[in-house]
Amino acid sequence: MHFAGQIQFSAEVQHTLIRADGSRQVFAPQTRIVSRPVTWWYNVWAQMRKLKKWLAAMTFATFLLWIEANPQAALHILRAVGTSPLGIVTSAGINYLATTFVNNTNPLINFNFHTYGTGDVHGSTSSPTNATAATPIVVTQAGHPFFTNDIIKLTGITGITGINGIWEIISLSSSTYSLDGSVGGGSSFGGGTNAAQLLNGQADTALTTEVASITRVAGTQSNPSSNQYRSVATVVFTGTTPPLTIIEWGLLSAASTGTLWDRRWMNTGNAPSTVGAAALVAAPITITSTGDSIQTTYTLTCTAGGT
Repeated sequence: MHFAGQIQFSAEVQHTLIRADGSRQVFAPQTRIVSRPVTWWYNVWAQMRKLKKWLAAMTFATFLLWIEANPQAALHILRAVGTSPLGIVTSAGINYLATTFVNNTNPLINFNFHTYGTGDVHGSTSSPTNATAATPIVVTQAGHPFFTNDIIKLTGITGITGINGIWEIISLSSSTYSLDGSVGGGSSFGGGTNAAQLLNGQADTALTTEVASITRVAGTQSNPSSNQYRSVATVVFTGTTPPLTIIEWGLLSAASTGTLWDRRWMNTGNAPSTVGAAALVAAPITITSTGDSIQTTYTLTCTAGGT
């Protein structure tokens, strides 16, 4: 196999609403993709050969094949060299994986407990202090808490047209980030409430508001191919007084508490401002009757570019 271009991880979540009367509504899948160029992996391979004796005799081509066949091991390597696959899993999830992997366990399969919540924006509200009327818009906010591929909501900013809304961001530094797909206008950053708040991000450690009346469900696990991990679960909403608007889904490592691996936010208001962010969210799921259920399929895939 010839590798050209990139190696990527993709994580797809597919929700199906099953009504108590047996009718079904299938929601469009939410997909997150993180790519790394082969040159980046080459540098990782070179670093790891110095740190791990068992890698010293492995050629780069063999290393790439090994990564594709062992996605959980590849995630551990990303952590070992200080880079987590932003936009797919949480920081807490990567730390958990790296810690348990060294004990020769298979920690990826522990992330198998599905749950749902009603929370929206979360974390403390912070205030940008400047922004450019450029393409893309670059926001200045000293010590901002956001990471690349986080989804945030900006409100109350004046002076820069097209800035308020829901954005997937690219962190440029500890004090600046750009709004993916944005086109700025206007003359200068003005006053207003200048509020920025997180909707979905790497730093998430739990659902904002997990539905208390449901029990987390362990999924049925499978490996559709050597480079895929899949978990399918059906959560039934009993003991809940409808209507209930489901806004978030999470995959965790335990039936209670546990470590959050992935969280997906379902848009409850304005459409995301970019196609990139739109791929990560969906309309909220409304539970209208006791006994309604949601079936969720989570698939993590590691693929290599080239032919």
